[in-house]
Amino acid sequence: PFAALGLAPMAVDEAWRRQGVGAALVREGLALARDAGAQAVFVLGDPAYYGRFGFTATAADRFDGPYPPPHFMALVLDHGLIDGEDRRVAYAEAFDAL
Repeated sequence: PFAALGLAPMAVDEAWRRQGVGAALVREGLALARDAGAQAVFVLGDPAYYGRFGFTATAADRFDGPYPPPHFMALVLDHGLIDGEDRRVAYAEAFDAL
């Protein structure tokens, strides 16, 4: 198995939007993922928003994920992932309601 994290869900109250709060949360989440040794981070969200942090549906295509592109995206932190490695992505049951 590979070490991966899901970066979600995230929301910013309307009164605080467009002030960089969401971007700061994403950057901090990615820093924590790197510090924890995650090889990849997955997100389910707006491609235009998360794309600016490096998330792509193309990167998620390398994995067997539970959601369809383009909203299911990945950011690979460790490009040394072994090609033959089991790459199934599973989310907590709470995400099944989405």
